[in-house]
Amino acid sequence: MKKKQAEGFGDTIKQFTDMTGISKMFENKDCGCDKRRRTLNEILPYKRK
Repeated sequence: MKKKQAEGFGDTIKQFTDMTGISKMFENKDCGCDKRRRTLNEILPYKRK
């Protein structure tokens, strides 16, 4: 299985929270994590568009 390459800092934070189990605590709650991930990816992308 091939890992998806992180597009920005938001993806890196998500990978970290998944690996440490932090994301499991908020699994059934709408905490706004996806919106924050997208916003961080837009602000701090790894590749310029």
